[in-house]
Amino acid sequence: MHFRGYFDTALNQRRNYPVFVSSSHDLCRLHPLHCMPDLVFALVANPYRNSRALRQIRLLVDMGLNVHVLATEDANDGIDLGPSVVVERVPVRAGQGSTRFLEISRRFLKAAKGIDAKHFHASDLYVLGAMAKAADRAPSGNATYSYDARECYPHVAATVGRPWVSRYWQWMERRFVLNAAFVFTVSESIATHMTKIYGIERPHVVMNVPESLSFEPSDFLRREIGLSDRPKTPIILHLGQMRRDRGCEILVQSMVHVDRAHLVFLGSGPLLPTLSDLASESGLADRVHFIEPVSPDRVLSVTCGAAIGVTLLQGTCLNHEFALPNKLFEYISAGVPVAASGLVELKRIISATGVGCSVMEYDPLSVGKTLQNMLTDPVSMKRWSAAALKATETFNWDVASQPFREAFRALSIPNEIPHDHIAGSSTFHADNDIGRHRSGQA
Repeated sequence: MHFRGYFDTALNQRRNYPVFVSSSHDLCRLHPLHCMPDLVFALVANPYRNSRALRQIRLLVDMGLNVHVLATEDANDGIDLGPSVVVERVPVRAGQGSTRFLEISRRFLKAAKGIDAKHFHASDLYVLGAMAKAADRAPSGNATYSYDARECYPHVAATVGRPWVSRYWQWMERRFVLNAAFVFTVSESIATHMTKIYGIERPHVVMNVPESLSFEPSDFLRREIGLSDRPKTPIILHLGQMRRDRGCEILVQSMVHVDRAHLVFLGSGPLLPTLSDLASESGLADRVHFIEPVSPDRVLSVTCGAAIGVTLLQGTCLNHEFALPNKLFEYISAGVPVAASGLVELKRIISATGVGCSVMEYDPLSVGKTLQNMLTDPVSMKRWSAAALKATETFNWDVASQPFREAFRALSIPNEIPHDHIAGSSTFHADNDIGRHRSGQA
């Protein structure tokens, strides 16, 4: 019976619903949304902590859609997505490589089974196959799916020196991207690459800009590292994950060449213990600090307390060359001057906006000199900060989200059953004129 997926969901939500589901009318009463969702949104992450997913889900809700989120984590950090969203945790056992991928695919396909949504959105490559199959098997028979290529997946750092792994990911992406109703990505370079490799219509570019530019400045960073009584001591900030090939080790070592300033890593990641040891070995334990990540809604308030924001992705893979990370736009939106790698997309943004400096040499001395020169040039610091605030006229969510909004608006998914109304009719079936396509075909 295709209602079983929603019976399971109700149990997961720990609600006291009827045990027997005999019709779609009963199902509307059973599900927390009181009806089948318009859209399934799947990702291997926590939607409350993944800022890109969080922005997209909120936009879909603003468009009047009921959204069922399938995610591997669901700790909500106090964020309320409202009555139009149900978040269902999909447990996935630990693993690596193809074993983990197959486990993810199997689990997400099972979770999506029987959900009579009109559209299935894969927020990463790991769930793309599952969402494509779920759309094909949806009870309504005319569901579509979409894909967000948040990375240049066949060429991420983990595939370097492993050509067969890279080819497998490229085969997997090609297999399902060809029939997606639409495809999104984070940068122009990735969009160009995917168009060339797969022969598809150019993916919609939705950059990783923050959702809101309205925030209250916070002294959180200074309080956390004990600098509340030293307002003139500059803080250099690195947002996000601490992983290899992100220049984190070089950044720590560079602080030997920077006077007075303190370095803060606001985030988490497997390199944290290594970086902590490195700071101690370099005599920098009192000037290098590690703070747990804050919720996406607090990032801008916290970030504006920094003097410089740093992103030092290293060009070890094509994905890094083409990357436009969240942190770049978070620094810009907070009015913080940026020191960024001289990679293709990062350099393009820095040059076009004048928000800071591109770092062309990745050694501690060069990085340290760049940071020191920035901090000792108050005229340029003011210019970079002003340029950052000016750049928000272009790099803001209202502008960046338009391709995402228009793509989903074209699906014409109506929200026919109000959230607070228990309808007497069966689940809705909207006509959908968006078909699956290959390049040049609507």
